[in-house]
Amino acid sequence: MTGSAASGCWRSWLSSWLATLGIGLVPSYEKIGVAARILLVLLRCVQGFSAGGEYGSGACFLAEYAPTRHRGLVVAFLVWSVVVGFLLGSVTVTALRAVLSDAAMNAYGWRLPFFIAGVLGGVGLYIRLRLRDTPEFEALQESGDVAESPMKEALRTAWRPILQIAGLVVIHNVGFYVVFTYLPTYFTATLGFSETGAFISITVASVVALLLILPLAALSDRIGRKPLLIGGAVGFAVFVYPLFVLLNSGSLAAAIAAHAGLAALEAVFVSASLAAGAELFATRVRSTGYSIGYNVSVAIFGGTAPYVATWLADRTGNDIAAAFYIVAAAVVSLLTVLTMRETAYRPLRALDAPSLTVSRPEPSL
Repeated sequence: MTGSAASGCWRSWLSSWLATLGIGLVPSYEKIGVAARILLVLLRCVQGFSAGGEYGSGACFLAEYAPTRHRGLVVAFLVWSVVVGFLLGSVTVTALRAVLSDAAMNAYGWRLPFFIAGVLGGVGLYIRLRLRDTPEFEALQESGDVAESPMKEALRTAWRPILQIAGLVVIHNVGFYVVFTYLPTYFTATLGFSETGAFISITVASVVALLLILPLAALSDRIGRKPLLIGGAVGFAVFVYPLFVLLNSGSLAAAIAAHAGLAALEAVFVSASLAAGAELFATRVRSTGYSIGYNVSVAIFGGTAPYVATWLADRTGNDIAAAFYIVAAAVVSLLTVLTMRETAYRPLRALDAPSLTVSRPEPSL
């Protein structure tokens, strides 16, 4: 969801949680026929739309609660937790396949991860419903300056930062979906490695990303967001092709190393991108503007990345063709970053009072 979801993000969380449980409870094809497939697709759409509505507002929520000098680190926990989710999902499915027969997995085993996620989501919903609004938003309410129509106001007054966040996260999303969604399937379907090999690779890649994201985010609080954003985008543009060549060398060890390298490049960029995006907007339209730009970008470039990569490989007959798509995404994000000001040291309320002069703080531990 692009904009209005930010004003009622608890409903997004509730919808996502119920949809996740619903997927696990969908009757089988034998019981309700084609309606089972339709229901599964609809629930997956609700789950995805709801998660999208929560993601942007979640980044802004963390940014507004965080102290200025640790804002990058605090916001980075959002993307860090997503990688944790991918890793836990991969481990859970692999463990189930190891202990269940194919028949049992097809009958009920595939439902178990959704039930587990439902329990965890219930805990998250309980916590979410008890969180107060951020100090910035409460101050806005006290002043009576809350936007009557956040989406209209965001599109009218914040179109530039909306375009900037959309361009900024192109490589964020393309890289993320390629590393964590496309490559595990690529390992088995294209490279011919076993599912065990693919599992080892995605596990190593996830661990590499998890080890790097938070320290790099803390570094962005000290040296600024732009050095990491530029470094990550340039890194993708320069190294993605050699890494794809290594990926396709025929050696499992080399492919795992290449996968880990791509995960490291992704970690460099995403460690700073979410905080940088939140820092583009004034409080009145921050969640809405962020959600519009981010989710339009992820819908166009992120979710489609595995399909575009597969199409390019099929169309050209070159398994490395996906690398050129990633390079193009990196160039778009790099050009966007060059249009942005450094915002790491700027209190968010300074965006609501542009005349406020903000100086770079001395580095502190």
